[in-house]
Parts: sequence; C-alpha cells; structure tokens
Amino acid sequence: MVSATLCGEGAEPGTQLKVAPPSEKRERTMHGIIYLVGLIVVIMAILSFFGLR
Repeated sequence: MVSATLCGEGAEPGTQLKVAPPSEKRERTMHGIIYLVGLIVVIMAILSFFGLR
C-alpha cells in the first residue's frame, strides 16, 4: 500500500491519503491518450466526410 501524508486546509494532522501505484497511473494515462487519439480520428473522419479538411 502506497500512502502519502495529507497536508492542506481542513485535513487532520497525520491523515493518510491512498495514492495509486505508478502502474495504475500509467495505465490511466495510456487510456486517456488512446481515447484522445480515437476522438481526433473520429473528428477528422467527420470533417473529411463533409469536405472541410
């Protein structure tokens, strides 16, 4: 379990915050990149269909 100490407004001293392991963070980033690239491809396909590219 990876944890980090929370420090900020409204936080109790010593409160622990769970942080995702690097592998999960990297996986989430990859899914975001794939989603973004797919979205751009779909938009380009729609624009080329209407002759706007």
